[in-house]
Amino acid sequence: MSLDLILASPPEYCKNALLWGLPVAHMAYQTCGRHLYRSSLPENLRCGLMLIANINPGGDCSRERVTERILQECLNRCYSGVIADFEPPCSFAGQLLPFLYSELKRRRLSFYVSEWASDYVKDCHVILSSAITGGTLHQRIGDSVHAFGRDNIVLDFEIMSHDFLLPAKGGKGRKISKNIIGELMEFHHAKPQFSTELCCNYFTYRNKQGMHFVLYDDAESVNRKTELSMKLGISKAICLYPETDVSVLNTLLRYTAVR
Repeated sequence: MSLDLILASPPEYCKNALLWGLPVAHMAYQTCGRHLYRSSLPENLRCGLMLIANINPGGDCSRERVTERILQECLNRCYSGVIADFEPPCSFAGQLLPFLYSELKRRRLSFYVSEWASDYVKDCHVILSSAITGGTLHQRIGDSVHAFGRDNIVLDFEIMSHDFLLPAKGGKGRKISKNIIGELMEFHHAKPQFSTELCCNYFTYRNKQGMHFVLYDDAESVNRKTELSMKLGISKAICLYPETDVSVLNTLLRYTAVR
């Protein structure tokens, strides 16, 4: 079994993303429920997927109008599917997503939704983040396989790089750069360890604020996540370009049919 990997890329990086030889999801689209907006894309760009984000609602939802625009864009650009990368709250998701899915399905175009929006549509692809701060990744993927079916799950390799000030209520941390992580380890003489439960690297340090817990991914931790997910039957994944480090992309590429 090989990994079907999608690169999600903003318009300004799409040409470089295409050089990897992988399907590209173009992050050039937004909807307010009434209109579809598109950022500038090369006129001759064809194939890949259409990735749509949600913005503040612009009045009543017009599912027919927005769906018609999406279908026309898929036809014009030869897109193979649509990713609705909506973030909650989204008041028009319940109206738009089921209608859009039915129209895409009729045309044999694939459809992907964020995990939180999976209740609105059945049997489409569900994007599941690999970034967790509690429990185990094995259990999370296993529960999702039971809920959605392994063929419908797309693992989002969301790269962890977060500093948590303990007790970190709500599990939210501050995103930090790779360079900052290196500086923190050097300054505090921190010893990185690997969590088999989270499939992620971590270390701790203390400063005036209190005890900190840093979670971060690298090529090896992503490799372990990939091995685990494929062992559980997950063969589809997505990652953000160019945010994902080249070493991580090269690791993921080894599991794909692209060599």
